[in-house]
Amino acid sequence: MAERISNVLFSCAGNAARSILAEGIPRKEGEGRFRAFSEGS
Repeated sequence: MAERISNVLFSCAGNAARSILAEGIPRKEGEGRFRAFSEGS
């Protein structure tokens, strides 16, 4: 069975840089198990 890739969205209303930094953690540490995105307002 193929391994499932999960999508993760990080959203931050006050400081968009936080969501960008949070996006990097699953991208690096997730070893291909996560597809991470960020959005800030």
